[in-house]
Amino acid sequence: MWNKRSAENQPGVPSQSSRSAPVALLVDDTSDNRDMYGEMLRYGGYAVLEAADGLDALAVTVAELPNIIVMDICMPRMDGWEAIRRLRADPRTASIPVVALTAVGWNAGAAGMECEAFLVKPCLPIDLLGVLDTLLARAQ
Repeated sequence: MWNKRSAENQPGVPSQSSRSAPVALLVDDTSDNRDMYGEMLRYGGYAVLEAADGLDALAVTVAELPNIIVMDICMPRMDGWEAIRRLRADPRTASIPVVALTAVGWNAGAAGMECEAFLVKPCLPIDLLGVLDTLLARAQ
């Protein structure tokens, strides 16, 4: 299950007409986390797509080609590590930056799992937005 939410008409976020918002895919099996982190991203100027697990994330990524992905790690059906492996194996999605955002306080696998950054939940909005903005600036 996934849905598309736009940064358009959100308080404090420039409209699409004044600036083209980068698109972030937010992947988390907990709807409260998607709501909270989605609000952070929209406030930071991102258009937000959502997915509830790794399988949905793969489908959304191929269909929408977001600019960046924020991926939970511990999820049902397909965990974040497997989703990242599959994204990296697909030439259509291999270059999309991925930030692991998880309650598991372990980052030793971040480089080995080919994600560009690793954040532990809960994280401050400034930390999440700072990492995403930095990665997108590098990608351009």
